[in-house]
Amino acid sequence: MKIIGIAGVLAQALQTAKRGSACSSTLPILHDVLLQASDDSLQMTCTDLRASVSVREAVTVLAPGAVAVRATMLLKLLRSFPRRASVTLSVGRGSYERDWLTITHGPVRFALPSQEDADEFPALPDISQGEEMCFPPGVLAALVSRTSYAMSDDESRCMLCGISVERSVSGGTVMVANDSHRLAAARCAVPGPETPFIIPATTVRLLPAKKDCPATLQSADIHGTRWIAVACGNVTVVSRTVEGTYPAWRRVMPAEKSIRWTVNPQLWLAALRRALLVTGDSRKVVHKVDGSALTLTAEGGEYEQYSETIPLKHAYEPHEVAFNAEYLIPILTRTLHGTVLLYQNQPTTTVQIDDGSEHWANIVMPMSLV
Repeated sequence: MKIIGIAGVLAQALQTAKRGSACSSTLPILHDVLLQASDDSLQMTCTDLRASVSVREAVTVLAPGAVAVRATMLLKLLRSFPRRASVTLSVGRGSYERDWLTITHGPVRFALPSQEDADEFPALPDISQGEEMCFPPGVLAALVSRTSYAMSDDESRCMLCGISVERSVSGGTVMVANDSHRLAAARCAVPGPETPFIIPATTVRLLPAKKDCPATLQSADIHGTRWIAVACGNVTVVSRTVEGTYPAWRRVMPAEKSIRWTVNPQLWLAALRRALLVTGDSRKVVHKVDGSALTLTAEGGEYEQYSETIPLKHAYEPHEVAFNAEYLIPILTRTLHGTVLLYQNQPTTTVQIDDGSEHWANIVMPMSLV
């Protein structure tokens, strides 16, 4: 293998691919990056056996081939060159009867040994023939952004440690995350999968967040295990899904909704952040509605107090409800419209918060007022 590329471009591609490697694995090859040169491009792949990240960059290929070397060391060496420097990567048989990757730029020369053969690098399943979902630019990234904050981190409840991808009642795609305290559901018109699946939280964090290019999501059953492949631009993520059935989340969605207040999300967000300065570990903020005014109050463990009143869009019947402020902030930071609507039928029932559209809804459990 021999290629010529730009040091900064290759370093950025390797940094992205390296997110898929197993940092604490005892298997040495899982610390490697697989370099594959062909058709005027170089593909870099890292894996932890459960998921892999591949990045393809355009380079000048003088000789095709493949090699596996330590990802961390290669990244350090590429970063040692000027970002726009042209570097040559070549593979040859050297001492100790192993392949060596040589990186050169002018008088500078580095050589990295290949600890394992490229043929021994773990290959994850090919999902190119699976069910495919095609998302317009930015749509998949928006769905993930508007649900991922509600994923659970409790590994004893593995079904909740990820995002469920399902077909909505209208035939579109709905993504749902739920940690038993809050729920986020985002929808789009792209036809949903025939068989629902759960993307693990670890894989969700690997998904490309590019908003300027379309994305595809493929899924297939391979030897009894559901696998997915997400491709966006030059990045492809392959991962196994969480086995099992996602909880029946639609049961907690209110059948009838009564608007309790409508507020400017920026004003509410700023007030909540100030309230968190005194709440301590409880994160409890009491909301009291009186006509067209919403008053937020909070208390700290050492008698600190906070109070602030913000205007509502309209006048509403007096009522009071308490929330964990940290559950509300991710919702308000992702609001695309200038208004947030809050629905609640009874003072002790779940609360739905959305931006007035049918594409996004959040369910939050209120806290006790006592």
